[in-house]
Amino acid sequence: MLRSAFRGSLKVVSLKQLSARHMSRTARLLDAQVFAMPAMSPTMERGGIVEWKFKVGEPFSAGDVILEVETDKAQIDVEAQDDGKLAKIVVDKGAKDVPVGATIAYIAEIDDDFSTLEFPKSNEKPLESPAEKKKEQKQAKSKPLSAGEKSDIQGNQQNANPDQTLLPSVVMLLAENGISKEDAFSKIKATGKDGRILKGDVLAYLGRISADSAVRIADYVKSGERLDLSNIELKTEVPKSASVPEADKGKETNTTAAAQPEPIIFSEQLILEFPGKSQPGELQQSVRAFLKEAYHYTHEAPLADARSEHFDPIFEDLITPAPTAPRFRYTYQLTSLADNPDSKGHRDIFDLLSESTDASAATKPASPAKQEYALSLSVQVSDKFYDAEERSKRFVEYVKQLQLV
Repeated sequence: MLRSAFRGSLKVVSLKQLSARHMSRTARLLDAQVFAMPAMSPTMERGGIVEWKFKVGEPFSAGDVILEVETDKAQIDVEAQDDGKLAKIVVDKGAKDVPVGATIAYIAEIDDDFSTLEFPKSNEKPLESPAEKKKEQKQAKSKPLSAGEKSDIQGNQQNANPDQTLLPSVVMLLAENGISKEDAFSKIKATGKDGRILKGDVLAYLGRISADSAVRIADYVKSGERLDLSNIELKTEVPKSASVPEADKGKETNTTAAAQPEPIIFSEQLILEFPGKSQPGELQQSVRAFLKEAYHYTHEAPLADARSEHFDPIFEDLITPAPTAPRFRYTYQLTSLADNPDSKGHRDIFDLLSESTDASAATKPASPAKQEYALSLSVQVSDKFYDAEERSKRFVEYVKQLQLV
């Protein structure tokens, strides 16, 4: 309790001060004094009666806790500063939302006789107990319906299906109110599909909700069971034979062209220098073999780091769509930048690029110091696979190694 805190922060007033004694001492017949609902804080407007510590007629002394008041923040004890006794309790325990200043009891002196005691007239309406409020609410909810409303409700209700399996919420509600399944099937009207009893049907039977509430909910659910296509208009098809104006044809062509994304093409031009003489046909064959090798390597090599402990080749094959499908297509052209004499034999491209001019000079007549060729490469990326662009870039980088030899 907040007795000590309440004493320190607020001045504990006596019952005589709280009861607002404004009557004259000469009127001895009005011995009973009004005890109003106290304000336990400057902002308090309403409160509740938790418990009366004394009964009517029991005397109390100064300092005794006679009442426990509940606010929205705490429960506070109200102490008596003078001796006295309760003459009458107007608002019993459990009452909520009691306005500050409302009469909640009458107090008297210890030696006052109740047979000759008179109570002052109060213009305030007596506060209703929670039970009375609930009773009035039930009566208001169970207000008789008109003949038209009854016919609408009865038309949407149906007899309960005795073969149904009751919902858990319905079973719990029936058990709480002592209603057997047999009585539920025979007495409760169902609004669910195929005679199913819903929780709202039980609440309506118990009078906790109005009878038409469950019917309105059932009607709302039923209205959404079928899709309303009454406002759908069918699109009229244009005959294929209908002629299209020339201006519209140009617009359609431009729209179609704009809708198609442009393909990704990587272009690269490499200058290859050869220190010795080489036959053009041999060089073409070597370049063709090298590009073919690069094409297969970049398609088969994994994009992820194969040295990682998280790499799994089987998993990579599973998540890679169509692993054997081509990711790109390439074209190339090898052009000589100078006129070179022909020679016989076929050698690897790396042998041709790294051929020593000294070894060549020992066995063959003098030849130009070097030969230059331009390799023009074009790679078109496929738009069907997510890894096509990355593999295309790797292919170009692989081919560019020829310049480093």
